[in-house]
Amino acid sequence: MTSEHRSPQSHQLARNTLASYGRFLVAFLVLACLTPWVTRVLGDERYGLWVLLLAVGGYLELLDMGLAGATVKHLGGTAQKPLAVRRRIVATLGRAYARVTCLTVVVAIVALAIFLNGYPLPESLRWSATWAGIGIVGRIVVQLPGSFAAGVLAAHERLDWVNGVRAAGWLATAALQVGVLWYGGGLIALAFTQVLVATLESAALWCVTRTRFDEFRWSRAIDGELARELRRFSTWSVLVNVCAVVIARTDPIVVGLSLPLSAVTLYAIPLRIAEQLLLLCKQSINCFTPIFSRLHRENQQQQLTLNYTESLRRSLGLGVSLTIAIAWQAEPLLRCWMGPEFASSAGVLRVLALAVLARVAQEVAGNLLGMTGRLRIVAIGMVVTAMLNLGLSLVGIAWLGSLGVAVATLLATLLAGWGIVVRSAHRELKVSAIELFRRLAPRLALATIVQLLVLAIGDALLSASHLLSVVALIGTSVALFGLTYDARRMWHVIGRSRAVGDMIQHRLGWTRVPCIPPGARRP
Repeated sequence: MTSEHRSPQSHQLARNTLASYGRFLVAFLVLACLTPWVTRVLGDERYGLWVLLLAVGGYLELLDMGLAGATVKHLGGTAQKPLAVRRRIVATLGRAYARVTCLTVVVAIVALAIFLNGYPLPESLRWSATWAGIGIVGRIVVQLPGSFAAGVLAAHERLDWVNGVRAAGWLATAALQVGVLWYGGGLIALAFTQVLVATLESAALWCVTRTRFDEFRWSRAIDGELARELRRFSTWSVLVNVCAVVIARTDPIVVGLSLPLSAVTLYAIPLRIAEQLLLLCKQSINCFTPIFSRLHRENQQQQLTLNYTESLRRSLGLGVSLTIAIAWQAEPLLRCWMGPEFASSAGVLRVLALAVLARVAQEVAGNLLGMTGRLRIVAIGMVVTAMLNLGLSLVGIAWLGSLGVAVATLLATLLAGWGIVVRSAHRELKVSAIELFRRLAPRLALATIVQLLVLAIGDALLSASHLLSVVALIGTSVALFGLTYDARRMWHVIGRSRAVGDMIQHRLGWTRVPCIPPGARRP
């Protein structure tokens, strides 16, 4: 069986982007609907423990050694190479994944034992923490084969299949969690439902990849040079992943060590919203990952610059609109969604939303540098960011409490992420940051003014006492921001759709209007 015939690149990018946003929408709806209910069922103390266990599990996910990104980098753009060459690449990556899986099991057991013995847990929660931790470890281990298959699919620019499987996994997780908690389950049941879903996801991804691509077969032949390069790539990738987890997962631990477990819950909810904002912005960024790898391999510098600019334009537009909406509606959103006691976390949510906006440009630049062999620069920038974040968090929590931890995340991203990673990407492409700002600033400013007017009018007309009204106002303001920001593209799409509609009606005999081909100017 030969590899499938690829669709035109623009169409495939559109499908990948739509699938990514669709998966995110499913995940967002699941979290939005389940989080308040799960928090009430478990209670603040048990939910805070659950957040801490997930934070520790985030460190264990680093043990993939960056092999998912390495799979995209080394397999992307190799469709024209002989099948034997592609099989050697896949076999080398598969052997690396097998070794990482064995390492994960050993390190995860040791890390879980250290956490359970070192963290001052109440005696009534120790048994639940132990078995819930084992469940989280099991989920991480069974995810690795699925990550390998997803990397192969991403290298072939078929993120739509990956996101379809992930979306189904989120729906299955929601159904199982509702079921186990409804019938009296607790932390242990939550953890083992994740193990089951992760197993099904990995099996589905593995079957799809094995069916669709010839190179995804077992082979004894490996590429020695690639194995050595993987070790170098993994070193820098691990540093990047470690720092990303330190930035994202250490904040709840710092809060938990200095404040009660209930304070972890109050911080974790704004942090979860901020994480979802970042994930939403990264859906478009991730779709450009295999494109960057392929264009770099083909030495198409001009196209690489154009795709970087397009990725930055899309992600910044979405990031700015979401940050404005969330910052404006932070207090009513938390109060209507989670309850009146969470309204005090509105300041934390606003600062974390700004930190997400600062992180977006860094993610775009890091994505480009990683796929063009400059991952060392990304690692250095992330190391400096993580060190600043940790140091400033320890200082900030003493002065401002939980708000100080959020401010530390924002400052660290601005100082190190932009100063090192973004500047290095612009030097690599020989693109002026000032020129990019001049291109984007007018449209961003106009769209921002429109969104602020919509939010102000909405506050005056709508009641902020219902979650639906808050969400409707946020969605409307973001949509109008997008229409203003992308007005020229939207007008082109509308004109093209009208031309296609005229053509279809003419073919069906419903109208005598002459057929106007797509893209042609209407009289």
